[in-house]
Amino acid sequence: MSEIYQFVGPGEVARRSRSAYMARTVFFDRSELSQILSVYSRKVISGEWCDYGIEGGDDEVAFAIFRRNAVSPAYRIIKRRRGREAGRYRVVAVGGRILKVGPSLRAVLGVLDPKHLRLI
Repeated sequence: MSEIYQFVGPGEVARRSRSAYMARTVFFDRSELSQILSVYSRKVISGEWCDYGIEGGDDEVAFAIFRRNAVSPAYRIIKRRRGREAGRYRVVAVGGRILKVGPSLRAVLGVLDPKHLRLI
């Protein structure tokens, strides 16, 4: 069993068990990452996007997508765990403009890759 150490301040370390950390933190699961990376890879091949980053916290996790030579992300795909939008996904553009919100990741990703959006 591994231990997780969180640096609280200068010289202070809080020790937490892995299970306690996993219980209070939200992540993308394997199928969600597969859907996101499928859209991402098509856009990288076409030359539109260049890099990505994943940032997480206690209440939400975000997949940030960067264009060429950009400092801030062009898009963020966000999954929330608590609050009014718990269990929902949203796509946010530069400047905080929300492009789409919904309970289905596939439908929300359709805003980023409209040619590959299919009705099932």
